[in-house]
Formats: sequence, C-alpha cells, structure tokens
Amino acid sequence: MLKNMLTLFFVMLITVSVLSAEGEEKYGKEITLKEKTKVTDILSAPETFNGKTVLVEGEVLSVCQGMGCWIEVAGEKENEKIKIKVEDGVIVFPKDAKGKKALVEGVVAPVKAEACE
Repeated sequence: MLKNMLTLFFVMLITVSVLSAEGEEKYGKEITLKEKTKVTDILSAPETFNGKTVLVEGEVLSVCQGMGCWIEVAGEKENEKIKIKVEDGVIVFPKDAKGKKALVEGVVAPVKAEACE
C-alpha cells in the first residue's frame, strides 16, 4: 500500500524534453537545473522533496490518451514510476511518446484525487 501511494506523487510540469530517434521535442520553459534527482530518491522520501523543483530523467511508460495532460516516467528500479501532470491545455503530451526518453524539470507535489486518469 505504501509503495502504491508513493507512486502517486508527481512533478507538476515546468519543462519537459522528449527525446526520440527523430530528435528532441521541447515543451514548456527551458530547463534550468543541471543536477538530476533520481526518481528512486523522490519515491523513498517524498516529504523531503514536496514543493521542491527537481530534474528527473527516464523512459515514458504511458501517456494520457484523453487530453495528453500527463505522462508516467520510469524510475531507476523495476516498477518505479512518477506521474508528470500539467494543467489541462497548458502542454499537450504527444500520445505516441511512450518508450521515448523524457527529461523533466518541475515541482514535486502530491497527486490530487481529481487528476485526469
């Protein structure tokens, strides 16, 4: 149960770069942080990162197929993931981003119950 709750933490998007064989697609503002934070570290101590701006990198596991308002990014360990959620309509993630690498800078916050599923 605790592990499932931790995977519900997400990064409220400021910036994301999706890398593919065709090149890099950027969404949002320019990335300003240099040092990456491991998803594992965020999930192991979410209260430490709550409200802090972080830079994470990982494979896109899934994409909101409705409005393109979120992606899930894989962590370093098996079955780890973090949800990247944006305000509806601010950025629309491409529905074919699954399997591509994402570099995301944003603020860690708990998922709200009404978040787009």
